Amino acid sequence: MRRTFAFAAATLLAAGAVAAATEPWTAAGSPPSVPVERQSTVWHEDPNAAWREAFAADKPMFLVVSSRKCPACDTLKAGVLASPEFRGWVESRFVPAVILAEDHPHVVAKLGVRGYPTTVVVAPKLGVVHSALGVFNASDFQQKLALAEASAGTTAR
Repeated sequence: MRRTFAFAAATLLAAGAVAAATEPWTAAGSPPSVPVERQSTVWHEDPNAAWREAFAADKPMFLVVSSRKCPACDTLKAGVLASPEFRGWVESRFVPAVILAEDHPHVVAKLGVRGYPTTVVVAPKLGVVHSALGVFNASDFQQKLALAEASAGTTAR
């Protein structure tokens, strides 16, 4: 499984997608936009805005890819992602985003998402450092994300 993540990160890096301040899902050479300040309780719905903020803050991006017709996605959103404690924990360490696959098929294709919900952690200088399919409880999520955070080479700020 680690080999798959390394391949995905290498693919993104080879494409020059994550090494620059531009969004990994837009054409290379696009000018970076000024990061937008966000309130701590607002999660991005635009992966490019989340990426810009992650790059500017040098924090990994926590990205949940869901689908409109996905009962497991609804369970994840209503459960652990709705928990104030979990949200606060994620927001203190990552730039969070939840997107719909139908609205961002280019992101789904670029990351090789094969099912929903898929959680991906993308580090600004490394690319994809974690990817998981399914619904997890807060404790399992925190363990997985702590490992991803360590792989990204960042610590809580």
